[in-house]
Amino acid sequence: MTKVPPKQQVLLLLEQCLATGIRGRVAEIVKHAKEEIEGRAGIDDLYCRQASQDVAIGSCPGLILKVGKHRRRWICRYTPAGARSTKQRTLGYFPEVSVAQAQTLWQTFKQQIDGNEAQPSLTGPTMAELVARYGEYARSHRKAWRQERDLLERWVEICWQERDPLSITLDDIEHCLTLVGEQAQQRGGHGQRAKAHALTLLRHFFALHRGKLAADLQQYACLPSNWADPCEGLSVSRVTLPTVPIQPVDLVRYQKALMGLPLDENIKPLLLLQLSLLTPFSALCRLVWQGVDLDKAVAWSQDQQGQPVLLPLTAAAVKLLRQQRRNSGGSPWVFPAPAHSEKPMPHRYPSQLMAAIRQHTLLSDQFTAERVARYGRRWLRQQGRDAASGKLPLPGAAITQATVTQCKEDLHAWQQHLVDLRLSL
Repeated sequence: MTKVPPKQQVLLLLEQCLATGIRGRVAEIVKHAKEEIEGRAGIDDLYCRQASQDVAIGSCPGLILKVGKHRRRWICRYTPAGARSTKQRTLGYFPEVSVAQAQTLWQTFKQQIDGNEAQPSLTGPTMAELVARYGEYARSHRKAWRQERDLLERWVEICWQERDPLSITLDDIEHCLTLVGEQAQQRGGHGQRAKAHALTLLRHFFALHRGKLAADLQQYACLPSNWADPCEGLSVSRVTLPTVPIQPVDLVRYQKALMGLPLDENIKPLLLLQLSLLTPFSALCRLVWQGVDLDKAVAWSQDQQGQPVLLPLTAAAVKLLRQQRRNSGGSPWVFPAPAHSEKPMPHRYPSQLMAAIRQHTLLSDQFTAERVARYGRRWLRQQGRDAASGKLPLPGAAITQATVTQCKEDLHAWQQHLVDLRLSL
């Protein structure tokens, strides 16, 4: 008895399925499977435009048209030499890249793999050159252009070096996002939030250079418009962590660490002020000596919009600032940057030190300056003290002599509460 090959057995079963009279989407799926097994050459642009599911090109093993909800893209699945898992490379989008063009791209890519070429040869600007061009664009069109430029330059240095942009893959972007998340957590930030911001920036970066933004920005387009964005399909999930409330014992451990550990003497006073004044690091880092009046126990700073705000000072804060004046070395900033006394201290420095203290004292990652300030304001409200229970520092519209005086009394009560906790626990 002649044995029927497995391929023919499957074809016979599919024909029997069709003979039963099935209709609709099930019949379409069966017909599509039959065509793929037979390797029919009838797959053209019209067929791909009407396809409701992924299409495999039989004459090009690994070449597949992925049919998504909004876009259709060409991918090539392959297994690198020595690897156990299959990878995929996006070759372009349909209909910008036709079936014939996709087959040509597939053939070129297969030759690169078979020839053990680690990366395609450079045919245009490198990633470093694209970042420089983005910097020119961002200077005129992006509000946070310095931050975006610095981030991109750092990622190029760490991840991409002088790579050809067309060689950047989904794996490269994922690797970059992983590093971004890890670095954010080391600085005391939220890894997922940093990764989401990085992914948004990278999508804008590639869209600009592919000419997908406004018509008047086409001078920055230096990549093929039909080249697939390597960020396509990536998303950063939001991780909602259960809230861990701050306990009095946490404040005691934090205080004792601030006083007992050999911390950076340039940043330690800043952490102590934040704890006693319930004020964000950013406002303290923007303090200049010209705005500090120790005799009146007040200090002027600026909020993130550049508007003036007032910090009422307790007696303990005044004492700490007098000591800091002697240590600041004549800098105009109350807390100058460690290596540049003419510049303010970046607020990420105290955040990093606070993260290191958290790790040393086994405090929760949710023990942050913002949550400490919220805890302190809530405690003041519970004591019937409303002046300092709002957001500190005080905005210009809320500044009256009575409010400032009451805030000082409230903050003194909070300072005394910290001392009592430290002595009792």
